[in-house]
Amino acid sequence: MDYTSYKKYYFYTALFFILELFFVFAETHFILRNYLTDIFAVMYLYFFFRSCKIKVFTSLVTTFVISYCIEISQYFNVFKEYNGSWVSELVFGSTFDVCDLLAYNIGLGICIIIELMHTKKLPSF
Repeated sequence: MDYTSYKKYYFYTALFFILELFFVFAETHFILRNYLTDIFAVMYLYFFFRSCKIKVFTSLVTTFVISYCIEISQYFNVFKEYNGSWVSELVFGSTFDVCDLLAYNIGLGICIIIELMHTKKLPSF
């Protein structure tokens, strides 16, 4: 693929990064703040990998592993010495929540749907 075929991934990377920042800094409802940001973070990470010309399956697996490793590390308090650091809490989170794992899966599912729509393998309704 050439550069023009990856333009959509640059667009999606920027879009989900902006949405992520909006919901992180905006005064929004608890559910929007906590779960939408998890969904957008996974989508941002996936499309970042795709914009680096990494294949779909590799991008999905890498994003899945990174997001789950961060959540599991929260369960074991791996980042406890960084508690109170605003940047650490933004990047790694602060508390384990099983619903975050669901949010990651939802985000990856949306990424798969977007990929399928762009490859035109889904029937149009």
